[in-house]
Amino acid sequence: LVFWFPVVWASLRWLARVAWRCVVPSSSGRRSSVLSLLAPLLGLGAATSILWAVGYASLYYLTPYVQDWRSGTVRHEAVTCRDFRVDNSISNYGKGNARVMYEFELVSSDGSSWKYREEKSWMDRKVEAGEQPYATVIEACRSEGAEIGIVLYPHSGTIIEAWKAN
Repeated sequence: LVFWFPVVWASLRWLARVAWRCVVPSSSGRRSSVLSLLAPLLGLGAATSILWAVGYASLYYLTPYVQDWRSGTVRHEAVTCRDFRVDNSISNYGKGNARVMYEFELVSSDGSSWKYREEKSWMDRKVEAGEQPYATVIEACRSEGAEIGIVLYPHSGTIIEAWKAN
């Protein structure tokens, strides 16, 4: 955003110069036509649209992480996995490789819930290696009714720590 703002500013100055030439005659007494404003207007519109789209996407995707950074982690003791399933609906992803996803929802005893959609092959590698918290979460999801405890960031749903509840 910071690096694109000068492009928008340059487009705005270009539009102002061309508009000025349409109003004030040059030294030869000629004025520019109103059609000469078309190119600067299109340039300003394109530059502003790109700036807005990148700004909106950044704000939309990064806001939960900023909120998590400010508020910190939350600990939940009695968490169960609900609606665990393997989604095969996305095929021919990338170079013809099928992309299979795990979909599940973690529900806390206080009513809080977080939905997850993670790539199956990536999660399976983490579980096989015994990496935490992935192994604990997937094991709890595969066994119905198992309760776990988690520490996570509440806005983004990023799980920091997981353990089996006693």
